[in-house]
Amino acid sequence: SMGRYVEALDAITQAIEFEPSKFECRQMLAEFYERRGHVDRAMDAWQDAIMAECTPDQAALSRRAVSRLKRNHT
Repeated sequence: SMGRYVEALDAITQAIEFEPSKFECRQMLAEFYERRGHVDRAMDAWQDAIMAECTPDQAALSRRAVSRLKRNHT
């Protein structure tokens, strides 16, 4: 339902506001958008995740996700 969608998005957004440099918070947002078919928003969120404090593996995960979304979106 739309109410749960908004609640989930609010919770993730609050987590990002609380810890803006935490990769996992931004990853949650990217996956949230991706699962709901918001490809452009998901790509933006994955790219934002790369800018957060992340390990090389996390950065690679983000880059792979963006590449996958770009391939599947065309």
